[in-house]
Amino acid sequence: MIWITTQPQKIFIANRTGDWITHNWDVNVPVLDDCVLNLTELLREEGIEW
Repeated sequence: MIWITTQPQKIFIANRTGDWITHNWDVNVPVLDDCVLNLTELLREEGIEW
């Protein structure tokens, strides 16, 4: 499960077997084998200011 929060600009990652992990938006987060999420880079590419 991945939660993205706007006010503190954090990404929370939870799974059944491990501890929750917290990252800032600018960290590369592996989502699937071939998919990585970097929210800061994605917003920048789309021209969205936050």
